[in-house]
This record gives sequence, C-alpha cells and structure tokens, in this order.
Amino acid sequence: MMNVNKHKKCILCGSKEFSLLSGYEEHSLVKCRSCQFVFIDKIPTEQELHEHYKEYAYGTENYFSPITIKKYNLLLDEFEKYRKTNKLLDVGCGVGFFLTIAKERGWDVYGTEY
Repeated sequence: MMNVNKHKKCILCGSKEFSLLSGYEEHSLVKCRSCQFVFIDKIPTEQELHEHYKEYAYGTENYFSPITIKKYNLLLDEFEKYRKTNKLLDVGCGVGFFLTIAKERGWDVYGTEY
C-alpha cells in the first residue's frame, strides 16, 4: 500500500504556499512559492525507503574514479557563483565522495544519506 502522507509546508523555508510543478505532477514534485525550492510532497514510510534502497550497496570500497573527480570539480566550478555562506548540503550523498572534493576546495560540507 502506497503512503499518502504529504508535507504540509515547505521543507526548506516552512511556507505553506506550494504547488505541483508543471510537467512533474506524476512524480509529486512541488515548488514553493516563497523560496522556489522543489521537493517531493509525499513522505515515504520506512518500509518504502527500505524497499527503494535495499539494492544499493554503499561502501567505502567503491571506486572513486578520476573521471568522477573531474566531473565533481566541474560541478563545483558552477556552484562558485552561488557561494555566499560557504556551506554545501548534499542530500543523498552516498559515501560522500562529492563532499570530499568540495571540502578540499574549502567548502563547509554537510551530507545526509538514508
């Protein structure tokens, strides 16, 4: 049975004013009218999270390739224009390889992973 619990306010700024994102209705993406943050309005149950992530194997033995490092640096180059507080949050960070590169570049990094 699918979970029907939904966010009642923006998970970033707390505003109660958000609407379905045009073109992404089937994925339940909403956009906050106050801060413009886009997020999924459905709140998954623990069981749904477990089912979704059971096939993922995060471990520190995962290979961190030079190509991945290059791509992360290119992405961080793009982030520079938004670097105001020097803080970077990676939601769904896996084992944190992206955060490692960001920290080496002077960012104050934070990450979360199920």
